[in-house]
Amino acid sequence: MTCPRWLDPEGKAEWRRIAGQLENAAVLTRPDRAALAAFCDAWGDYVRAAGEVKKALAAGGMGYAEAIRQGIVGAKAKAREALLKASDRFGLNPAARARVKAVDDGGDEEAGLKAFRLG
Repeated sequence: MTCPRWLDPEGKAEWRRIAGQLENAAVLTRPDRAALAAFCDAWGDYVRAAGEVKKALAAGGMGYAEAIRQGIVGAKAKAREALLKASDRFGLNPAARARVKAVDDGGDEEAGLKAFRLG
Protein backbone atom coordinates (compact mmCIF):
# COMPACT_ATOMS: atom_id res chain seq x y z
CA MET A 1 0.00 0.00 0.00
CA THR A 2 1.45 3.35 -0.98
CA CYS A 3 2.20 6.11 1.48
CA PRO A 4 0.28 9.37 0.90
CA ARG A 5 2.54 12.03 -0.59
CA TRP A 6 1.09 14.77 1.58
CA LEU A 7 2.37 13.32 4.87
CA ASP A 8 5.24 15.24 6.43
CA PRO A 9 8.62 13.47 6.75
CA GLU A 10 7.86 12.13 10.25
CA GLY A 11 4.47 10.82 9.10
CA LYS A 12 6.05 9.13 6.08
CA ALA A 13 8.70 7.53 8.27
CA GLU A 14 6.00 6.18 10.60
CA TRP A 15 4.04 4.85 7.60
CA ARG A 16 7.12 3.00 6.35
CA ARG A 17 7.77 1.65 9.84
CA ILE A 18 4.32 0.12 10.44
CA ALA A 19 2.31 -0.31 7.22
CA GLY A 20 4.07 -3.49 6.12
CA GLN A 21 3.78 -5.03 9.57
CA LEU A 22 0.04 -4.27 9.68
CA GLU A 23 -0.47 -5.71 6.20
CA ASN A 24 1.45 -8.87 7.16
CA ALA A 25 -0.71 -9.21 10.27
CA ALA A 26 -3.82 -8.92 8.04
CA VAL A 27 -5.22 -5.96 9.97
CA LEU A 28 -4.67 -3.39 7.21
CA THR A 29 -6.72 -3.28 4.03
CA ARG A 30 -7.07 -0.71 1.26
CA PRO A 31 -10.10 0.91 2.91
CA ASP A 32 -7.95 1.45 6.03
CA ARG A 33 -5.49 3.69 4.17
CA ALA A 34 -7.18 6.90 5.34
CA ALA A 35 -7.22 5.78 8.97
CA LEU A 36 -3.54 4.84 8.82
CA ALA A 37 -2.74 8.15 7.13
CA ALA A 38 -4.56 9.96 9.97
CA PHE A 39 -2.51 8.00 12.51
CA CYS A 40 0.75 8.87 10.73
CA ASP A 41 -0.31 12.50 10.39
CA ALA A 42 -1.04 12.62 14.13
CA TRP A 43 2.39 11.12 14.76
CA GLY A 44 4.01 13.88 12.70
CA ASP A 45 2.01 16.53 14.58
CA TYR A 46 3.01 15.02 17.92
CA VAL A 47 6.71 14.89 17.05
CA ARG A 48 6.63 18.49 15.81
CA ALA A 49 4.76 19.76 18.90
CA ALA A 50 7.06 17.81 21.24
CA GLY A 51 10.04 19.46 19.56
CA GLU A 52 8.51 22.91 20.04
CA VAL A 53 7.89 22.24 23.74
CA LYS A 54 11.47 21.00 24.11
CA LYS A 55 12.75 24.22 22.50
CA ALA A 56 10.62 26.30 24.87
CA LEU A 57 12.01 24.44 27.88
CA ALA A 58 15.58 24.84 26.61
CA ALA A 59 14.97 28.59 26.38
CA GLY A 60 14.74 28.61 30.18
CA GLY A 61 13.01 31.17 32.32
CA MET A 62 9.53 31.76 30.96
CA GLY A 63 10.00 29.26 28.13
CA TYR A 64 7.37 26.77 29.32
CA ALA A 65 4.92 29.50 30.27
CA GLU A 66 5.39 31.00 26.82
CA ALA A 67 4.81 27.61 25.22
CA ILE A 68 1.55 27.34 27.14
CA ARG A 69 0.56 30.88 26.11
CA GLN A 70 1.26 30.12 22.47
CA GLY A 71 -0.75 26.91 22.64
CA ILE A 72 2.18 24.62 21.91
CA VAL A 73 1.60 22.50 25.00
CA GLY A 74 -2.09 22.19 24.12
CA ALA A 75 -1.22 21.25 20.54
CA LYS A 76 1.08 18.51 21.83
CA ALA A 77 -1.66 17.17 24.12
CA LYS A 78 -4.23 17.17 21.28
CA ALA A 79 -1.82 15.43 18.92
CA ARG A 80 -1.02 12.83 21.60
CA GLU A 81 -4.75 12.20 22.15
CA ALA A 82 -5.38 11.77 18.41
CA LEU A 83 -2.38 9.48 18.13
CA LEU A 84 -3.51 7.25 20.99
CA LYS A 85 -7.08 7.02 19.66
CA ALA A 86 -5.84 6.08 16.20
CA SER A 87 -3.39 3.54 17.64
CA ASP A 88 -6.32 1.59 19.11
CA ARG A 89 -7.75 1.02 15.63
CA PHE A 90 -4.70 -0.89 14.49
CA GLY A 91 -3.73 -2.66 17.71
CA LEU A 92 -0.67 -0.45 18.18
CA ASN A 93 -0.66 -0.74 21.95
CA PRO A 94 -0.79 -3.83 24.17
CA ALA A 95 -4.44 -3.52 25.26
CA ALA A 96 -5.72 -2.85 21.74
CA ARG A 97 -3.52 -5.59 20.25
CA ALA A 98 -5.30 -8.14 22.43
CA ARG A 99 -8.65 -7.07 20.89
CA VAL A 100 -7.63 -6.87 17.22
CA LYS A 101 -8.03 -10.09 15.25
CA ALA A 102 -7.59 -10.59 11.54
CA VAL A 103 -10.48 -12.42 9.93
CA ASP A 104 -11.18 -13.49 6.39
CA ASP A 105 -14.05 -11.33 5.19
CA GLY A 106 -15.33 -14.06 2.84
CA GLY A 107 -15.00 -11.59 -0.01
CA ASP A 108 -12.76 -11.44 -3.03
CA GLU A 109 -10.15 -14.17 -2.57
CA GLU A 110 -8.14 -13.06 -5.61
CA ALA A 111 -7.61 -9.60 -4.15
CA GLY A 112 -6.62 -11.20 -0.86
CA LEU A 113 -8.87 -8.86 1.05
CA LYS A 114 -8.90 -9.27 4.77
CA ALA A 115 -10.88 -7.49 7.43
CA PHE A 116 -10.41 -7.20 11.11
CA ARG A 117 -12.69 -6.99 14.06
CA LEU A 118 -12.25 -5.89 17.62
CA GLY A 119 -12.79 -8.94 19.77
